[in-house]
Amino acid sequence: VSASSKKASHLKRKIASGSLNENFIRLDIKKKKFSRGFRSTNVRKLKWNKWKQMKKASSGADKSNITGCFKCGEFGHWA
Repeated sequence: VSASSKKASHLKRKIASGSLNENFIRLDIKKKKFSRGFRSTNVRKLKWNKWKQMKKASSGADKSNITGCFKCGEFGHWA
């Protein structure tokens, strides 16, 4: 039994079982979206996002968004 006949029979078995394209992955070359294996999380990006959250919380920007009633000044309604 030669190597080429072994490969051919193996290919025929895969085609018959329907598992020929099990390892097929479509690559989107334009968007560069394809798997490059597991990458560890980017610590720099995590630190930057944490810093931005802390900065936003300390600036008190959220307090200006809370408004009350225009007439009586109480919270929960606007008129």
